[in-house]
Amino acid sequence: MSNIAGLNRTKALETPDLSRWVRLFSAQILFVCLLVSFSPFALDAKGVAASGGNIVNQLGYSALAALSLLMMVLFTDPKVVLSLFRPVWLLLFGALFLSVHASDWPDAALRAFLFSVMVMVAAVGAMCLPASIRDFRLALATGALAVLGLSYFGILLMPSIAIHQAVPPEPQHAGLWHGIFSHKNVAGAAVAMLFFAGLYIWRSGQRGLGLVIAILAALFVYKTGSKTTLVLMPCVVLMVIGG
Repeated sequence: MSNIAGLNRTKALETPDLSRWVRLFSAQILFVCLLVSFSPFALDAKGVAASGGNIVNQLGYSALAALSLLMMVLFTDPKVVLSLFRPVWLLLFGALFLSVHASDWPDAALRAFLFSVMVMVAAVGAMCLPASIRDFRLALATGALAVLGLSYFGILLMPSIAIHQAVPPEPQHAGLWHGIFSHKNVAGAAVAMLFFAGLYIWRSGQRGLGLVIAILAALFVYKTGSKTTLVLMPCVVLMVIGG
Protein backbone atom coordinates (compact mmCIF):
# COMPACT_ATOMS: atom_id res chain seq x y z
CA MET A 1 0.00 0.00 0.00
CA SER A 2 2.77 2.41 0.95
CA ASN A 3 4.61 1.58 -2.27
CA ILE A 4 1.48 2.33 -4.32
CA ALA A 5 0.97 5.61 -2.49
CA GLY A 6 4.59 6.53 -3.08
CA LEU A 7 4.28 5.78 -6.78
CA ASN A 8 1.13 7.86 -6.98
CA ARG A 9 2.87 10.81 -5.35
CA THR A 10 5.84 10.45 -7.69
CA LYS A 11 3.52 10.31 -10.71
CA ALA A 12 1.69 13.40 -9.53
CA LEU A 13 4.97 15.28 -9.21
CA GLU A 14 6.06 14.21 -12.70
CA THR A 15 2.74 15.08 -14.34
CA PRO A 16 2.96 18.59 -15.83
CA ASP A 17 0.36 21.10 -14.63
CA LEU A 18 -1.18 22.00 -17.97
CA SER A 19 -3.25 24.86 -16.59
CA ARG A 20 -0.14 26.48 -15.10
CA TRP A 21 1.65 26.43 -18.44
CA VAL A 22 -1.40 27.76 -20.29
CA ARG A 23 -1.68 30.61 -17.80
CA LEU A 24 2.03 31.36 -18.01
CA PHE A 25 2.07 31.31 -21.82
CA SER A 26 -1.01 33.55 -21.96
CA ALA A 27 0.59 36.01 -19.54
CA GLN A 28 3.77 36.03 -21.61
CA ILE A 29 1.77 36.83 -24.75
CA LEU A 30 -0.01 39.65 -22.96
CA PHE A 31 3.20 41.14 -21.55
CA VAL A 32 5.03 40.95 -24.89
CA CYS A 33 2.18 42.49 -26.89
CA LEU A 34 1.52 45.23 -24.33
CA LEU A 35 5.19 46.19 -24.02
CA VAL A 36 6.20 45.80 -27.68
CA SER A 37 2.84 46.97 -29.11
CA PHE A 38 1.48 46.01 -32.53
CA SER A 39 3.40 48.74 -34.35
CA PRO A 40 7.06 48.59 -33.32
CA PHE A 41 9.57 50.58 -35.36
CA ALA A 42 6.79 53.02 -36.29
CA LEU A 43 9.15 55.25 -38.28
CA ASP A 44 10.15 54.99 -41.91
CA ALA A 45 13.71 55.31 -43.18
CA LYS A 46 13.45 59.14 -43.10
CA GLY A 47 12.46 59.16 -39.45
CA VAL A 48 8.85 60.08 -40.14
CA ALA A 49 6.06 58.38 -38.22
CA ALA A 50 4.46 55.66 -40.31
CA SER A 51 0.71 55.62 -40.75
CA GLY A 52 -1.92 52.97 -41.31
CA GLY A 53 -1.53 51.01 -38.08
CA ASN A 54 -4.95 51.85 -36.60
CA ILE A 55 -6.71 48.73 -37.86
CA VAL A 56 -3.84 46.55 -36.67
CA ASN A 57 -4.01 48.14 -33.21
CA GLN A 58 -7.78 47.86 -33.00
CA LEU A 59 -7.81 44.19 -33.97
CA GLY A 60 -4.71 43.38 -31.94
CA TYR A 61 -5.79 44.94 -28.66
CA SER A 62 -9.33 43.62 -29.08
CA ALA A 63 -7.85 40.13 -29.38
CA LEU A 64 -5.66 40.72 -26.32
CA ALA A 65 -8.64 41.83 -24.24
CA ALA A 66 -10.65 38.81 -25.40
CA LEU A 67 -7.75 36.46 -24.56
CA SER A 68 -7.35 38.06 -21.15
CA LEU A 69 -11.05 37.74 -20.30
CA LEU A 70 -11.23 34.14 -21.54
CA MET A 71 -8.17 33.02 -19.60
CA MET A 72 -9.30 34.77 -16.41
CA VAL A 73 -12.74 33.14 -16.61
CA LEU A 74 -11.21 29.71 -17.21
CA PHE A 75 -8.24 29.74 -14.85
CA THR A 76 -8.12 32.64 -12.41
CA ASP A 77 -9.41 32.21 -8.87
CA PRO A 78 -12.84 33.93 -8.72
CA LYS A 79 -11.78 35.63 -5.47
CA VAL A 80 -8.92 37.33 -7.32
CA VAL A 81 -11.22 38.57 -10.08
CA LEU A 82 -13.89 39.76 -7.63
CA SER A 83 -11.27 41.64 -5.62
CA LEU A 84 -10.74 43.86 -8.66
CA PHE A 85 -14.30 45.21 -8.58
CA ARG A 86 -13.96 48.24 -6.34
CA PRO A 87 -15.97 51.51 -6.17
CA VAL A 88 -12.95 53.53 -7.29
CA TRP A 89 -13.36 52.06 -10.77
CA LEU A 90 -16.82 53.65 -10.98
CA LEU A 91 -15.23 57.05 -10.39
CA LEU A 92 -12.62 56.42 -13.06
CA PHE A 93 -15.07 55.26 -15.70
CA GLY A 94 -17.49 58.03 -14.75
CA ALA A 95 -14.78 60.62 -15.38
CA LEU A 96 -13.93 58.97 -18.70
CA PHE A 97 -17.57 58.98 -19.79
CA LEU A 98 -17.85 62.67 -18.91
CA SER A 99 -14.73 63.44 -20.93
CA VAL A 100 -16.18 61.59 -23.91
CA HIS A 101 -19.46 63.48 -23.60
CA ALA A 102 -17.68 66.86 -23.32
CA SER A 103 -15.28 66.21 -26.19
CA ASP A 104 -15.47 68.24 -29.38
CA TRP A 105 -14.99 64.96 -31.25
CA PRO A 106 -17.10 62.44 -29.31
CA ASP A 107 -16.64 59.66 -31.88
CA ALA A 108 -12.85 59.83 -31.63
CA ALA A 109 -13.04 60.19 -27.83
CA LEU A 110 -15.30 57.13 -27.58
CA ARG A 111 -12.87 55.07 -29.67
CA ALA A 112 -10.00 56.20 -27.44
CA PHE A 113 -12.04 55.27 -24.35
CA LEU A 114 -12.82 51.79 -25.67
CA PHE A 115 -9.18 51.34 -26.68
CA SER A 116 -8.07 52.29 -23.16
CA VAL A 117 -10.52 49.82 -21.62
CA MET A 118 -9.20 47.00 -23.82
CA VAL A 119 -5.61 47.77 -22.84
CA MET A 120 -6.61 47.86 -19.15
CA VAL A 121 -8.34 44.47 -19.44
CA ALA A 122 -5.26 42.98 -21.09
CA ALA A 123 -3.01 44.47 -18.38
CA VAL A 124 -5.22 43.00 -15.65
CA GLY A 125 -4.91 39.60 -17.29
CA ALA A 126 -1.13 39.89 -17.48
CA MET A 127 -1.04 40.56 -13.73
CA CYS A 128 -3.63 37.98 -12.63
CA LEU A 129 -2.97 34.99 -14.87
CA PRO A 130 0.45 33.79 -13.58
CA ALA A 131 -0.13 30.99 -11.09
CA SER A 132 2.72 32.11 -8.82
CA ILE A 133 4.99 35.06 -8.19
CA ARG A 134 7.80 33.13 -9.91
CA ASP A 135 5.64 32.74 -13.04
CA PHE A 136 4.81 36.44 -12.87
CA ARG A 137 8.52 37.28 -12.86
CA LEU A 138 9.08 34.95 -15.79
CA ALA A 139 6.27 36.56 -17.79
CA LEU A 140 7.57 40.03 -16.96
CA ALA A 141 11.10 39.03 -17.96
CA THR A 142 9.79 37.65 -21.26
CA GLY A 143 8.16 40.98 -22.09
CA ALA A 144 11.25 42.95 -21.05
CA LEU A 145 13.59 40.77 -23.12
CA ALA A 146 11.26 41.05 -26.13
CA VAL A 147 11.43 44.85 -26.01
CA LEU A 148 15.19 44.94 -25.45
CA GLY A 149 15.91 42.21 -27.97
CA LEU A 150 13.91 43.86 -30.74
CA SER A 151 15.33 47.28 -29.93
CA TYR A 152 18.95 46.08 -30.03
CA PHE A 153 18.18 44.12 -33.18
CA GLY A 154 16.98 47.36 -34.77
CA ILE A 155 20.02 49.29 -33.53
CA LEU A 156 22.41 46.73 -35.04
CA LEU A 157 20.64 45.76 -38.26
CA MET A 158 18.11 48.52 -39.01
CA PRO A 159 19.67 51.72 -37.63
CA SER A 160 17.72 53.97 -39.99
CA ILE A 161 14.46 53.15 -38.18
CA ALA A 162 15.85 52.50 -34.67
CA ILE A 163 18.21 55.48 -34.35
CA HIS A 164 17.26 59.11 -34.86
CA GLN A 165 18.53 60.48 -38.16
CA ALA A 166 19.63 64.02 -39.03
CA VAL A 167 16.30 64.91 -40.64
CA PRO A 168 13.53 67.39 -39.77
CA PRO A 169 11.79 68.10 -37.50
CA GLU A 170 14.51 67.21 -34.94
CA PRO A 171 17.87 66.82 -36.70
CA GLN A 172 19.62 67.58 -33.39
CA HIS A 173 18.65 64.11 -32.15
CA ALA A 174 20.76 62.36 -34.80
CA GLY A 175 22.51 59.31 -33.37
CA LEU A 176 20.29 58.93 -30.33
CA TRP A 177 18.57 55.59 -29.87
CA HIS A 178 14.81 55.03 -29.81
CA GLY A 179 14.61 51.33 -30.71
CA ILE A 180 11.09 50.07 -31.33
CA PHE A 181 9.60 53.30 -29.96
CA SER A 182 8.71 56.46 -31.86
CA HIS A 183 10.99 58.90 -30.02
CA LYS A 184 14.00 58.89 -27.72
CA ASN A 185 12.05 60.38 -24.82
CA VAL A 186 9.34 57.72 -25.13
CA ALA A 187 12.02 55.04 -25.32
CA GLY A 188 13.89 56.44 -22.32
CA ALA A 189 10.84 56.37 -20.05
CA ALA A 190 9.67 52.94 -21.23
CA VAL A 191 13.06 51.22 -20.99
CA ALA A 192 13.71 52.82 -17.60
CA MET A 193 10.74 50.83 -16.31
CA LEU A 194 12.39 47.69 -17.68
CA PHE A 195 15.56 48.64 -15.78
CA PHE A 196 13.60 48.62 -12.53
CA ALA A 197 11.91 45.37 -13.58
CA GLY A 198 15.41 43.90 -13.97
CA LEU A 199 16.36 45.08 -10.49
CA TYR A 200 13.17 43.55 -9.09
CA ILE A 201 13.91 40.21 -10.76
CA TRP A 202 17.52 40.35 -9.56
CA ARG A 203 16.52 41.05 -5.96
CA SER A 204 13.95 38.24 -6.13
CA GLY A 205 16.69 35.66 -6.55
CA GLN A 206 16.94 35.28 -10.33
CA ARG A 207 20.17 37.27 -10.34
CA GLY A 208 21.54 36.36 -13.75
CA LEU A 209 18.31 37.12 -15.61
CA GLY A 210 17.65 40.30 -13.68
CA LEU A 211 21.20 41.57 -14.13
CA VAL A 212 21.07 41.05 -17.91
CA ILE A 213 17.80 42.97 -18.18
CA ALA A 214 19.01 45.79 -15.93
CA ILE A 215 22.34 46.24 -17.76
CA LEU A 216 20.79 46.15 -21.23
CA ALA A 217 18.10 48.60 -20.16
CA ALA A 218 20.54 50.98 -18.45
CA LEU A 219 22.82 51.10 -21.51
CA PHE A 220 19.84 51.70 -23.78
CA VAL A 221 18.51 54.55 -21.62
CA TYR A 222 21.96 56.15 -21.63
CA LYS A 223 22.11 55.98 -25.43
CA THR A 224 18.68 57.60 -25.79
CA GLY A 225 20.07 60.81 -24.34
CA SER A 226 16.78 61.38 -22.50
CA LYS A 227 17.97 63.86 -19.88
CA THR A 228 14.92 63.68 -17.63
CA THR A 229 15.06 59.90 -17.45
CA LEU A 230 18.82 59.85 -16.91
CA VAL A 231 18.41 62.19 -13.93
CA LEU A 232 15.39 60.45 -12.43
CA MET A 233 16.67 56.86 -12.65
CA PRO A 234 19.50 57.18 -10.10
CA CYS A 235 17.28 59.36 -7.91
CA VAL A 236 14.64 56.64 -7.77
CA VAL A 237 17.29 53.98 -7.06
CA LEU A 238 18.64 56.07 -4.16
CA MET A 239 15.13 56.66 -2.80
CA VAL A 240 14.42 52.92 -2.84
CA ILE A 241 17.74 52.08 -1.17
CA GLY A 242 17.24 54.81 1.43
CA GLY A 243 13.68 53.68 2.12
